[in-house]
Amino acid sequence: MSTSLRRALRVLVAIVAIGSVALSGCSLRSVDPRSADIPYPQACALYKLSRQRCDAVVADGRAQAGLDARQVVSVTFIPDPDCGPQPNGETIVCARSGSQVAYLRFGLADGGQVEGGVYCGVDSNYRLACTETPEIRVSAPVGSGYSDTPEGATPVPTIDPVAATSARPLEVASFPIPIDRVGHYEVEVGRATLPNGILSETTFGLANTDAIEVTTTPYGVALAVRSTDPTRPPFTNRFERGWHQGAEEVRVLIVFDVTAFRPGAGLEVVDLVVR
Repeated sequence: MSTSLRRALRVLVAIVAIGSVALSGCSLRSVDPRSADIPYPQACALYKLSRQRCDAVVADGRAQAGLDARQVVSVTFIPDPDCGPQPNGETIVCARSGSQVAYLRFGLADGGQVEGGVYCGVDSNYRLACTETPEIRVSAPVGSGYSDTPEGATPVPTIDPVAATSARPLEVASFPIPIDRVGHYEVEVGRATLPNGILSETTFGLANTDAIEVTTTPYGVALAVRSTDPTRPPFTNRFERGWHQGAEEVRVLIVFDVTAFRPGAGLEVVDLVVR
């Protein structure tokens, strides 16, 4: 074989190789991860989710499907069968009020499969599955239904001046709560006495409502007031609870459920007032 022919063949091979790489790169760039089945956790990076948020997406999907973690042996991110990119290359326009984070297939220990989507809409800012920077919701009885007037409700009697004199509010500037486990927390901050068992104010805040160190359920952190007398009704609504003689002692608690946390994390309750 002549030198010129060998040189021509080398050039031809190089051109074919470059073209193959270019086509391969183009193909890779055009693939939408949502158009293929991708096992978890490999799907996290392809869906541009941090591992923490990706875990929350899987946990939300599992909870919505009514599955216990012990039932699930595999998780796969799959194309939404109703809309979006499809395995055949077609894209079906989605018509939903909320956005979808992922569509999941859960492989079960009994050999079965369950599929379902994880969606975000109202209050998504409180869900780690919906944002990398979730907030922690805070709520307290007054302002969350306690003062609502039910249909046909009779007016609540005014507070007795004598009971008001003997009442003792609870005011706390700062109260740290260390977090050392996932699960339910009910932490008593202190006690107060209410005139005639009637709440006038329940407020508090968190020093940092960004759920970076501690992730809670979307219900967030709530202030709860409970009577030390177990026969008394709950503080859900002032009209339904009614009026009670004298001053009533109550426990003031901070209630929440932790779904994830970093070692050494904690919550700091600030500016708490119950009267």
